[in-house]
Amino acid sequence: ELSQVVGRQDAYCVSQSDAEGPAMRAVREKMLTTDWAGEWQQQRTMFSYGEEMSTDPLEAMLLKELVFMAMPRRVLEIGMFVGYGAVAMLEGSPEAQVTSLEIDPYLKDWLVSCLGDMPEISKRHDIVVGPALDTLPALTGEFDLVFIDANKAEYRQYVEIILERKLLSASGVIVCDNVLYNGYPYVDSHFDAQPARRGFGDAIRSFNQWVHDHPDLEQVVIPVRDGMSIVRRREINFEGFRAAMLHKYPAGIDSSEIPGVASVAPKTSSDGANMQSYVGRFDGSNASHASPAMAAAAKNSANPADIDPSALPTSTKWSVLSSRVEGLVAELSQVVGRQDAYCVSQSDAEGPAMRAVREKMLTTDWAGEWQQQRTMFSYGEEMSTDPLEAMLLKELVFMAMPRRVLEIGMFVGYGAVAMLEGSPEAQVTSLEIDPYLKDWLVSCLGDMPEISKRHDIVVGPALDTLPALTGEFDLVFIDANKAEYRQYVEIILERKLLSASGVIVCDN
Repeated sequence: ELSQVVGRQDAYCVSQSDAEGPAMRAVREKMLTTDWAGEWQQQRTMFSYGEEMSTDPLEAMLLKELVFMAMPRRVLEIGMFVGYGAVAMLEGSPEAQVTSLEIDPYLKDWLVSCLGDMPEISKRHDIVVGPALDTLPALTGEFDLVFIDANKAEYRQYVEIILERKLLSASGVIVCDNVLYNGYPYVDSHFDAQPARRGFGDAIRSFNQWVHDHPDLEQVVIPVRDGMSIVRRREINFEGFRAAMLHKYPAGIDSSEIPGVASVAPKTSSDGANMQSYVGRFDGSNASHASPAMAAAAKNSANPADIDPSALPTSTKWSVLSSRVEGLVAELSQVVGRQDAYCVSQSDAEGPAMRAVREKMLTTDWAGEWQQQRTMFSYGEEMSTDPLEAMLLKELVFMAMPRRVLEIGMFVGYGAVAMLEGSPEAQVTSLEIDPYLKDWLVSCLGDMPEISKRHDIVVGPALDTLPALTGEFDLVFIDANKAEYRQYVEIILERKLLSASGVIVCDN
């Protein structure tokens, strides 16, 4: 069952994702045929490389869609490797200018030769060679998106420099890769199969906590591949944010006009005592593929988390078969079972309206309401948008800056309110079948007119209310009857409800 449910997940996600464009494909295919071991032995590269060091296909396609949503004018990438992520972002928007900081001059030449027949991509890409801590402070101007995937021990310094030098625009976000770093930030060191990685794992854990505790930042940690986080300023600069919206929507953003509804030379880094130097491949990174996706192109004493993990066997520390099996189970409990809890613990984007909805949901007697026949169906908190997912929705709305958002399936409105918190300009229309839930949410937001005035709730079956909508939506979130998803999308496309820059986000 684990092999089916866990082992096949990434492969299925990649098989249903088709956003890899020709430039991305060219980079990936060249990467897979490059003799990295031979290049290292010939001393052509600064470090020993392997495909596991590249942005993963699924992650790269997600980056491409994030760039499409955010429409950044300038993108900064800290740590390029072969440029698979950089090229994904360049494919995401024909207007984006990408600057990549890369320590190894070999990789700059490698990518330039790969993109020789694609001037529409390469002309928008600048590669600055040198250690990031040297090249980053020399940059000027603002960037709308920053992607960090370099020395894990230097992540905090990168962000500090970005903030100090005002390199992040008012609507800008920072996307950090490897923030779950092999599970090391939340898995006990007893389970280290590759102890050499522990230093970077501890550095990432420290970085995640620093961002979480930073008074001016908010972040959402999402378990994609090796972990990604989306970081932005907590307070929105309304003037700068509105200016960014006007750049994205030159025709204007007045909601009353929108139809309604009823180079630096490489040098040796002088890291401090607590810093880790640049390294190449780790021992144990010799599987046939870097990942399945790459291969597929309130505690109590009974809580297992309270057990001293050093007393348990692991998948690599055992003596007999029964001990090995027990170790595998214990390690799965650590690596898989604690992942979501860690992600939520490091994500702090839940605002006051979101919190009010969640807390009311948790105290509502749903069984009693159903027994009294006040609700159309029997409900429970598991039917709500998850806190981590809701915080991600909030950041996606901040990035995409949609004028109008359509939600198909609202339940208590936790997701709707998250999107309303994401942008002070967004107008959200929610389609909800149960009139009880409309009244429930309206009463919850009675003291928050700045949220409720931008929210319309249309009651009725979605297949009846959806065709009656007019105008275009810049973001659609679908979380209703799973058997009707295809029909929803068909209606949206047929009735031209999705704007030219619009995206559809589907839950479940």
